[in-house]
Amino acid sequence: MRYVSCDAKKISILRNIILILILFYISIYTTFHRMSDYDNVYQTAAQWLDGSPYRLDFDVEMERFVIPRPTVVLKNVRLVDEKGMQVASAGEVRIGVAWKSVFRQPEIEKLVVRDAAGILQYDPESGWNISRLKRGLDDGQVMRFNRVILENSNFVLRYGQNRFILSNFHLKTKRESGNYRYGLETDVSGFQWQGLTFQAAGVAQTNQNEVILPDAAAHFTFLENSHQISGSARASLRLGSEKADISSLNIKLDSKQPAVHVDASIQKILHSFQQTQFKGIDSVLTDLSGSHIRQVGIHAADMQWRDGGLESPEISTVAHVNTPAYGSFDIRANGKGSWHVSNGLLLENFEWQTVPNDVSGSRPVFASQWEGTFAHQGDNRWTLKAKGLFDRQPAALFIKRDNDTVSGQIELAKLNLHDYLDKPAVYRHAYPAWLSDNRKLDMDVRIGALEWSGVSVRNIRSKLSADAQNIRFAPLYAELYGGATQGELSVRNAQPLVYRLNQRARNIDIQPALQDVFGFSRVRGRAQMTVDIGAQGSTREEMLSSLSGSLKIDISEGALRGINLSQKMKQLFRGETVRHEAESETAFNRFSLTAEMNNGVSRNHSYAKIVSPQADLESRGEADLLRGEIREDVLISRSSQYTPLPIRISGKTSRPVFALNYRKITEGLASDEDKQRAVSEALKQQWQWLLQ
Repeated sequence: MRYVSCDAKKISILRNIILILILFYISIYTTFHRMSDYDNVYQTAAQWLDGSPYRLDFDVEMERFVIPRPTVVLKNVRLVDEKGMQVASAGEVRIGVAWKSVFRQPEIEKLVVRDAAGILQYDPESGWNISRLKRGLDDGQVMRFNRVILENSNFVLRYGQNRFILSNFHLKTKRESGNYRYGLETDVSGFQWQGLTFQAAGVAQTNQNEVILPDAAAHFTFLENSHQISGSARASLRLGSEKADISSLNIKLDSKQPAVHVDASIQKILHSFQQTQFKGIDSVLTDLSGSHIRQVGIHAADMQWRDGGLESPEISTVAHVNTPAYGSFDIRANGKGSWHVSNGLLLENFEWQTVPNDVSGSRPVFASQWEGTFAHQGDNRWTLKAKGLFDRQPAALFIKRDNDTVSGQIELAKLNLHDYLDKPAVYRHAYPAWLSDNRKLDMDVRIGALEWSGVSVRNIRSKLSADAQNIRFAPLYAELYGGATQGELSVRNAQPLVYRLNQRARNIDIQPALQDVFGFSRVRGRAQMTVDIGAQGSTREEMLSSLSGSLKIDISEGALRGINLSQKMKQLFRGETVRHEAESETAFNRFSLTAEMNNGVSRNHSYAKIVSPQADLESRGEADLLRGEIREDVLISRSSQYTPLPIRISGKTSRPVFALNYRKITEGLASDEDKQRAVSEALKQQWQWLLQ
């Protein structure tokens, strides 16, 4: 019986406890239900918005429950201004009140806002419009929020002339030891980038005048020209109603196509409406794709943003460039810079120089110093104007790009192409890669002196036009070899490159001209010359072996070099071996040459009127330009009463061998006696003439 009595007591106690809990729940529910009816909630919202130009409207039908905490669910919430215009809305607002708020000062344990939409706008006079939602703080009745959650919301952000759309906005905050830990993510549109997604997290501290984010961290991705770029940022921020202070900002950007990495840091950013100051800007861009420009660094001690523009009294940059043909060199620039949303980028009175890193061996290339102005209007539109030194020689540039067309003028006092073109790696990448798609080049070119492979050309004037298929210098005027020439030069984009030269020259020194083009010359004098030749290849040897076209030369007064005709013929008659002698020559008062070239073999026909001994000289033959070999049959005649004397020239073009053409003299004769008689008669007829 004692055990039964004990159990009955326990059951009675448990029943009483349950009854007390039920009564407590009923009292709490009744109290909460009374406090959270439509009129009380509406009145509480009105009191909280007292002093602001807004009121809060919502549906009469509400949801209320007390488990796990007293919660009111408002439907179709609307924030309306004094004119009755809706400025913000939310599909649902869940207000979870802390249990102690039932009997004390209201404290929101959890606020969940879903499907919100509105406009966040900054006005320089009144600040952010959201700040007007807040009651005055002089009465000390500040409602406390422990957790705030925004889900699936969309906002329009207006700041000055800028307008951004924040879509799929999600925010979570949680009160921790007087601070708020937050995390947010959203999609942003309104920038020039597409598909910008943004996530941020950190701890927020608040006081009456500002929000402090001591360890803000963000991650973002966006599209630039259809290529995805990802990045991150870290900084310490102090955000007030009228200004913002950002310290130790670090930004990292990564792109896979092209493979580029950017590290940037800013020591200090001071921002107020329409004006921002930057201190200690450093940025390094590293190209990992294997392009020529490997790394670019930018530094600015001070920079300011105001009235839609960015200005800096001095910006310095260093670009590290590496090329397969010319090695590595640095491009260094500094000067005043500015950028405006309507005018683009402007670099005024800026200086830059190119400094080769490897100065051993051959003479360094791309050594230059410039001073000028650069303006970039965006959308592939820019202008460059500069003067300075290129390869230590005076130079001037004016280059303008308008979308796919680049035009302007280039002036160089002197240019040695040997330093740039006589490298195997150059020919593998000879045709400019940037001349692709629809890009075109239209440029006036003036060069005081140009040297390449021993050729010296002066006062070059030309119109350069180029596209993805051809590079053309036309018309092309120049002074060379003491005379003048005009015509055109073209390069066709093929593998290998195809060259075409069409020139008409007047009063040129023919000896060095032929020597430079063909590698040998046996004529001296002032000449009129017409050239129409083409070649292809990536080396001098390949170009010589493919050389085809025509050449015509006319000379009024001059000499045949390497031979004294009278002396050599006497040696021939005596049976001596006759060879080329560089200092010997035979004067003439008229000379003409016509050459037809095919795949490096020149078939020549020339005529000369010799002064001493007086004679006519006619030559036919061919020369292998690559091998440097010649074979010509020369016919020397004085008049119709003398039998012409045939001579064979053969061997290397540098040291040819001269001999009587016995085959020509004895042509058609059968017996040795007849052949001997024909040779003796031919020599006898010429002997007295040569002695004159």
